Amino acid sequence: MRDEGVLRAVANEHRRRMLAVLSARGACSYTELMRESGFRLGESGKFAYHLKRLVDASLVRQLSDGRYSLTREGRRVVAVLAEESNSYTILDALGGFAKKVDVDAFFLGSTLLASGLLLLVFGAVAAALGALGVPYRVEVMGRVYYKHPNVVLAVLGAAAGLLISSLSLRVLKASSPGSSTLELLVYQRYMFLLLSRTGKLGRYVLAYVLAVAATVAAILAMILL
Repeated sequence: MRDEGVLRAVANEHRRRMLAVLSARGACSYTELMRESGFRLGESGKFAYHLKRLVDASLVRQLSDGRYSLTREGRRVVAVLAEESNSYTILDALGGFAKKVDVDAFFLGSTLLASGLLLLVFGAVAAALGALGVPYRVEVMGRVYYKHPNVVLAVLGAAAGLLISSLSLRVLKASSPGSSTLELLVYQRYMFLLLSRTGKLGRYVLAYVLAVAATVAAILAMILL
């Protein structure tokens, strides 16, 4: 069967590379095709075998001047292989994810996660600096001030961050019960790309900015009070 011969021919990585070379460079001599396909000098027998398989499958033909080129079928197969290797994008992944997620809950969980992690990290650092007696260096209008962290506020900030982060994971999980926690965390990177598909991106961005601003204000309070 012809189709079976084609499938067998393209099943090998070396032969797919040879097809790609001919597609990119056009007609090649025997030695050019061998070199560009990555075969070493001592592998001429191996190369000849793979080339014969492509010729037998009518994917490659030898021209009258001795060079080799893709046949019409060979060009079609290369196009299909290229399409299959490049067709899946993050937009495809987001499209599938959007069908199984509650977008409002996903946004809420994502926003809480960002705020919670900021509070947790800065609170933990401030608490550690306060416990060690290491002051902050604060520069205001060209003047430098040193301020010891308020350990109590820092601990409360870290605790609040831990609580909010824990809550955010529950909200995220509830937004898509069929998804793993790792999958939900990975999609944080593409949150606004996902939200752009909802038609309510402006509202989401405003809410996110306000949440982050409130978190930064809480962090500044930990630093300056």
